[in-house]
Amino acid sequence: MRRAFILICYALILLSGCQMAPSPTVPEQDVTQLTHWQAHGRFAYKSAQDGGSATVRWQQQNDRGHLRFSGPMGLGSAELNWQPGLAELTSNKGNISAPNAESLAYELTGLLLPADALLYWLRGLPWPQSPAELIKDDAGRLKELTQLGWQLRFDRWQQVQGYWLPHRLKASHNDDSFTLVIQQWNPAP
Repeated sequence: MRRAFILICYALILLSGCQMAPSPTVPEQDVTQLTHWQAHGRFAYKSAQDGGSATVRWQQQNDRGHLRFSGPMGLGSAELNWQPGLAELTSNKGNISAPNAESLAYELTGLLLPADALLYWLRGLPWPQSPAELIKDDAGRLKELTQLGWQLRFDRWQQVQGYWLPHRLKASHNDDSFTLVIQQWNPAP
């Protein structure tokens, strides 16, 4: 009897050591303050003239960005770098520069992507420089956004380091559309 009691006590001690400590709660962060990040995922687009998809790696630091495409739009891999007043695309087909990323995006895809607004949309925010119609989900996150003629749907979200960030964004404007799926976010405050 005593041996059974000792075995039960020993088993309880072992089991208590297997309990997982509660994971620390990360305080929710204000995504409007997020100005530095890395995002890795997939981009697919369709325009009246073209369509394609690519794996993307996006790095953003304030108003400077770097976007690396793999397998995009017949270019193999390409890199797009931008800062105020200059955007440059480097690919195996050569180098192209323009005064902004929007011009280069149009040249690549045929889509008139509002690049400044896209920096906000990617984070699940309306662009503050233009009126917008919003529909939010029960948690207060964007579900649908209409802005600059684009209709956007945010149907999946993920919390990373306290930031609630979109996992998938679908957008359409007339005959143009794109989907951006972010598989990995790395926010840096």
